[in-house]
Amino acid sequence: QGGNSMPGFSLSQSSSQGDPNDDYCACCHNGGDVLCCDRCPKVFHLQCHIPELSAVPSGSFVCTICAGDSPVNNEEITSSGKRKSSGGLSG
Repeated sequence: QGGNSMPGFSLSQSSSQGDPNDDYCACCHNGGDVLCCDRCPKVFHLQCHIPELSAVPSGSFVCTICAGDSPVNNEEITSSGKRKSSGGLSG
């Protein structure tokens, strides 16, 4: 018979055709009503996104991952927010 469904589960065929966004929340990996990032294929439930969103934003939406995505130029950020060289330890 269908081959794409089990009791309580169905596989959507339309989502894989022409939709660049993921089908499941990037945080909890569940489907449902999700918000699509306009820069990457990730999708999020409002309550799963960090910071949590209380409503669907008007206009375009960029997830926290993309909003903070900037080149670090061979430096790493320490927990205090300062940058330090990634040169490593010398013997």
